[in-house]
Amino acid sequence: LERLAPETTEMDEMRQLGEFIAWMQNDDGSFISKFQPSKGGKDRTWESLYYPGEACLGLVYLASLENDETLKHKWLKVATKALMHLHHLRERQAV
Repeated sequence: LERLAPETTEMDEMRQLGEFIAWMQNDDGSFISKFQPSKGGKDRTWESLYYPGEACLGLVYLASLENDETLKHKWLKVATKALMHLHHLRERQAV
């Protein structure tokens, strides 16, 4: 949307979403798929097949819009860690 209609989304809002995605990432690169404030926040009872890839795509896109080199590196680092996790996971599953 931002490329089609520049400045329709605040960069600060996109950064906050990036920070939330990074916060939802586990040490192994996987993501917690659900956040339910009414149940205490991070919900580890279900894992999505698709959300991790979508999160990575969003982070890579955010990095492409990012002017702050430190944050750009952060978004790409989170996405790379997740993609490496997915690679190893799928390799073990022979998918």
